[in-house]
Amino acid sequence: PSILAAHELNVDYPLESSSVGDATRRAAIHNWIDFLLSRLIEHVSFDRASNKSYLVPHIIGSLAQAALSDGIYASSRVAGWHYADSELAGGKQLSNIISRIGTDRQNKMFRKISKEFINIAAELGFFQSGYTYAADTTWIDWYGTDDKEYVIRNPEKCNTGEGWLFASVTIMSKDARFTIGNDIIQDKSNVIAGYKQFLADVGRDYPINGICMDREFMSGDAIRMCRSICDEWIIRAKQLKSGAIPEKLEQTPPRESYGPKPIEFASLDTQPKLYIHPLDPSDGIEASSDHMLFLVARCFGEGDGLKIYNTYQNRWSIESYFRQLKHQFSPKTKSNKETERLFLIKAGSLFYNIHTLIN
Repeated sequence: PSILAAHELNVDYPLESSSVGDATRRAAIHNWIDFLLSRLIEHVSFDRASNKSYLVPHIIGSLAQAALSDGIYASSRVAGWHYADSELAGGKQLSNIISRIGTDRQNKMFRKISKEFINIAAELGFFQSGYTYAADTTWIDWYGTDDKEYVIRNPEKCNTGEGWLFASVTIMSKDARFTIGNDIIQDKSNVIAGYKQFLADVGRDYPINGICMDREFMSGDAIRMCRSICDEWIIRAKQLKSGAIPEKLEQTPPRESYGPKPIEFASLDTQPKLYIHPLDPSDGIEASSDHMLFLVARCFGEGDGLKIYNTYQNRWSIESYFRQLKHQFSPKTKSNKETERLFLIKAGSLFYNIHTLIN
């Protein structure tokens, strides 16, 4: 009050975001970047023995600008708005710097970055009340010729017939659309273990309210993993040809629901529950039947059907993350070096989280 009186400040008119000038907005973004990078880059290191003239923030800045342009070979040209040309690594230098970082080292580095990012976000008010998480995989086509350690054949998912499989976990919230993990998977049987590690890393410090998974992960292992993490989980179920699930589906009339009720599945000692949700053409969902099936946690009761369906629908936020990661946030390259391409995808996840947090 004394300052208001001394300077005759009128506080009757609030400052609207639309009244903030471009220069002020740019300064605010710079402040956010400086604040975040000062902690995140503690876990980033580059093999620069042959050339130490480029600082880590300058390398990160060049890569971030490359995500907005035609790739790493255009980074010097477009990043000049913030850095002096002499500070920026050219495309060839960037390629040499990041391609020397091995896959295992990359995984460890970005896992530390992810943990630190979560801690920063928590200090700013996120993660404290807990979230529901979506777990899913995405494929990225492989166009290279060398070092095919992580390449998996999959003609159905990859235009080239082979590609990389990434396991990811994201938050299902419009206000906190962060990813907490995005790792390349060498063997498809390790996907569930990857999800568990991401979620366990968060669950040690912050509450996890629920997990949603797509039907391709419908298995006893997935249910056991979900149970080890939280009390509420939802897995979309396949329409199997035999067993208890198709029997219940056949007995459920169109536009009527079933459950959630216990169902025998995967020889589990503790049965999950089955919920059958009626689909209406107005829902706009492409489906091969009149119903959508879910295996759910035992905590869900018969009055929770709409909650289960609506919660699962929010799982599509992870598809938005995949689309943005591939087409907006990952710096592009034509390199056939596996380590370089992998690093750029992981950098894309970091840029995605920073962009989400600042917004």
